[in-house]
Amino acid sequence: MSNNIIYSSDTAFAQDVLQSELPVLVDFYADWCPPCQMIARHLMLSRRNFTARRKSSKSMSIKTHNWQCNMMCVRSQP
Repeated sequence: MSNNIIYSSDTAFAQDVLQSELPVLVDFYADWCPPCQMIARHLMLSRRNFTARRKSSKSMSIKTHNWQCNMMCVRSQP
């Protein structure tokens, strides 16, 4: 995954995402997933282009962030 994408933690998720004043793009990804790896480049570009209208891009691994996946209704993975 790209270094220009912010990785959120379990403890920071509510503050970073749910309580943000600006919209936040959250990407739930799997390390082994080729489509997830391909989209990381596009997320990096969108972060550069839309920082004034959106807080940031947050990436959450589906392996380590099950609570957030369930809360955000992530039902499947590629």
